[in-house]
Amino acid sequence: MIDNSLTIEKLLSTQNSQLLDAVRYTVGEGIEK
Repeated sequence: MIDNSLTIEKLLSTQNSQLLDAVRYTVGEGIEK
């Protein structure tokens, strides 16, 4: 159970990081334009 929860947390943190990067990129493009 502990291993599974840790894996899920890692997956979620990775997805969140990618989402934040996408948002930052989109916002950056919006500001530049």
